[in-house]
Amino acid sequence: MPYSINPMFSHCSVRYRTKQTVSWLSSRWAQMSNGILIADDSATVRRIIRAYLVRRNFEVCGEAIDGVDALEKATELEPALILLDVRMPRMNGVEAASLLRTRLPNLRIVLLTMYDEVANYKSLMAAIGVDAVVSKPSGFSGLADCVRGLLGPAPAPPATHA
Repeated sequence: MPYSINPMFSHCSVRYRTKQTVSWLSSRWAQMSNGILIADDSATVRRIIRAYLVRRNFEVCGEAIDGVDALEKATELEPALILLDVRMPRMNGVEAASLLRTRLPNLRIVLLTMYDEVANYKSLMAAIGVDAVVSKPSGFSGLADCVRGLLGPAPAPPATHA
């Protein structure tokens, strides 16, 4: 039976195929060393997203300033997941997602958008190979849940001994 995202996080459309996929994704996060690549033309937004993810124990492996930079860095770093802003110079997030899907077929792709209507084009996003769409106006409230849904839970921080 396919999984669906909790309706509370309907702005994050995550597709699951089977229970085995979810199990594989959870174990994949534990093995992953390459982390998450953030692609946004705004340095402020990249900094906010990085801080948000790091506070939730996710590893960020790099940042890209546009779609072309995202392609280059994704090829070099081989992240497990990329967060792509929809509107970026030189190459937008949708174009970059389409190219990334063919180059790195196991890469999980999340589009970030200021435009809520983009999230309504789920069939188009699925055809391109986008795994999820997150609306920036939501304040990233569902971003960690979306990432967990795609990669499994973030590892717990190491225990400190007193």
